[in-house]
Amino acid sequence: LETSPDGRTVTVNGAKAQHRITPLATFVTDDGFLCREYQLATTKGEVSVACRDDAGAWRPRAVTARRT
Repeated sequence: LETSPDGRTVTVNGAKAQHRITPLATFVTDDGFLCREYQLATTKGEVSVACRDDAGAWRPRAVTARRT
């Protein structure tokens, strides 16, 4: 989520497996947090949002269903 441009799928190493993540949109919340909307390759139509916290770590904020 840190460096990939919107629309470009990247592979990241998790604790137990690799994950393919596609950032879809980048935005700043009204209270100033940088957020990314993204989709995991293993989900169908499910989109998540993660935002950077005060320490700079990405934290999940929401998961939604979207028609594709």
